[in-house]
Amino acid sequence: MTYRTVDLAITLLSAETRPGTSLLEAAVKALAIGSQCCGVGIALLSPDGKTIELVAHTVNGADQLLSIFAVEDSVCAALYQPGAEGHCELIGNLSERFPADPTTNGGDAVGFYYAQVFHDGVGRPLGHVFVSDSQPRQTEDVLRAFFRIVCQRIGADCDRERLREQLGKSEERSRRLVATTDVIAWEMDLPSWRFTYVSPQVEKLFGYPQDEWYAEKFWTEKVHVEDRDWAMDYCMALTAQSQDHDFEYRMIAKDGRVVWVRDIVTVHCDDDRPSLLSGYLIDISAQKETEEALAKSEQRFRDFAEAATDWFWEMDENLRFSYFSERFFEASGVQPVHLLGKTRNELLAENDTVLGGTTTVTDWEHHIATLEAHQPFQDFCHPRPDGNGGYHYLSISGKPVFDEMGKFKGYRGSGANITEKVRTEMALRESEAQLRLQSERAEEASRAKSEFLANMSHEIRTPLNAILGFSDSMHQQILGPLGSDKYIEYAAAIHSSGQHLLELVNDVLDLSKIEAGRFTLSRSSFLLGDVVDSCLQIIRERAASAGIRLVEEIPENLLPVFADERAIKQVLLNLLSNSLKYTEEGGDVKVVAVADGADLSITVSDTGIGIPESEISFLTEAFVQGRSDQAYLTNEGTGLGLAITDSFVKMHGGTLSINSTVGVGTSVDIYLPKALLDAASGNLSIA
Repeated sequence: MTYRTVDLAITLLSAETRPGTSLLEAAVKALAIGSQCCGVGIALLSPDGKTIELVAHTVNGADQLLSIFAVEDSVCAALYQPGAEGHCELIGNLSERFPADPTTNGGDAVGFYYAQVFHDGVGRPLGHVFVSDSQPRQTEDVLRAFFRIVCQRIGADCDRERLREQLGKSEERSRRLVATTDVIAWEMDLPSWRFTYVSPQVEKLFGYPQDEWYAEKFWTEKVHVEDRDWAMDYCMALTAQSQDHDFEYRMIAKDGRVVWVRDIVTVHCDDDRPSLLSGYLIDISAQKETEEALAKSEQRFRDFAEAATDWFWEMDENLRFSYFSERFFEASGVQPVHLLGKTRNELLAENDTVLGGTTTVTDWEHHIATLEAHQPFQDFCHPRPDGNGGYHYLSISGKPVFDEMGKFKGYRGSGANITEKVRTEMALRESEAQLRLQSERAEEASRAKSEFLANMSHEIRTPLNAILGFSDSMHQQILGPLGSDKYIEYAAAIHSSGQHLLELVNDVLDLSKIEAGRFTLSRSSFLLGDVVDSCLQIIRERAASAGIRLVEEIPENLLPVFADERAIKQVLLNLLSNSLKYTEEGGDVKVVAVADGADLSITVSDTGIGIPESEISFLTEAFVQGRSDQAYLTNEGTGLGLAITDSFVKMHGGTLSINSTVGVGTSVDIYLPKALLDAASGNLSIA
């Protein structure tokens, strides 16, 4: 093989670049001329490396049948073994040695075979080229060099084809992807500034058909008039610098809508000069609406913050103050710059935070622990000097802020000047303390009075009993006649006055004992009917002389009562006496008892002159008889009867209520819970 022959073969190989000529045809011809062998061919290796596909094969210039066969049965098997050098040369009766290989069995017996592998750009074997001849021969260096040229040329062409195919698929995928989104791909020619391509969905977004976008000046005319000049200037300036850019502006849709777009522009250059623009238009109208709504919301928040009497504050993730609203200085008297960038611990170390009647060291320690634990807090109150020798009292609340990953980002909160509230509360507490002191002193004085009266019971009653005894003896003339009827009359008057005075003293002493807590109930079992009869017997003569009828309605089967008999008798006697006192001739005074399980209700009613509703609430107060200008009142007694009656009822766990109508009468209801005994067991009845 001569260099002249090689030059001719390379010339033929270069003919592949001419229209209508394929690389395979040119390579086969070049191999036939360059090697001067009767058989030449090109084979491709399958991706799995197991089979060979003949893509070109001639013998003596005649095309051979193309086929696929196994690598392991072929003459070229050694080419693809691990560690192979990429070429092989075989001599001998190859037709017999490789009967299944069509490259050695296409005609005359093959005695010589040479092959070399071609690779892709990363060194992977793609196939091989080969020559064969009927006569054994030696492979010359020039033939090996020529084979390398052919293999490099075929490998490079395979790379280009594969890349062209991949690029086509990638472009098709990109176009399909763009067509299914609201992102509009476009290309624009320079310097005409006319679109040469826009993706089909542009009509859906803007309403203009795709072909209208290719008109001259279409883009500039559809940019919003307020954005047109600056958008053109911005794009042209960066394009002139061959600089990619990304900007936002408004366009006008066919129906008049304003569409916000983000334009991502890539500048393509030819000979270092911009020649083409490409990019993507993205509809960001919804994002802009959200941003506008957020801006309005933030402005409303700022307006509220500026108008509010409270202030707002923020801390960063290191618990350093990072923001105070404008109201802070006005409300607190503290310049924000004094606190910004500092933590509470640092301010404490600087002795900035003051203590007062509302805040202790423990309070501050608890507050700082809450901050460090990233916990919310409410109404932490602390004082600050007001510059006039007093204090501002500030109340702050805060909420921890976390990002979407749960990481702590700081605090946001509000504060208020609550000086007036704190001062009012302090004054109220001081007033309450004074009232408690005065109340305690009054109670102490009342107890002293009650104890004094209770202790005086013997001293007061002893002379009264002597007066009553001696006057009664004189009235009955036990030691003989007095000598004059007037003395008898005087003795009767003395006895009557003494009896009345004793009753008054007894009332005062009973109430004093109750108030002093020295009156103890002595409970026993008794029949209510017997007590009522005894009371009626005492007042019967008075009732008869006043022309008043006494009525008793006590059930015969009423269970025994378990209570203080003397107290119940005094309750009934006080109520009956009052009814007689205010009932006119011809009227009625009635006693009624009703059982409800173990509970007992007693009602004493009359048809007297009645009591105005406005006076009823005062009647059970001690020493109160009412207003002396009322016709239903008398000057008898001390006004203690109903007070004692109400106290006795309450000591039994019961209640007393008064209902009255002027001119109709009065009814007093006594309710004694669980006051009845079970007759059989002697226990309190529950049925």
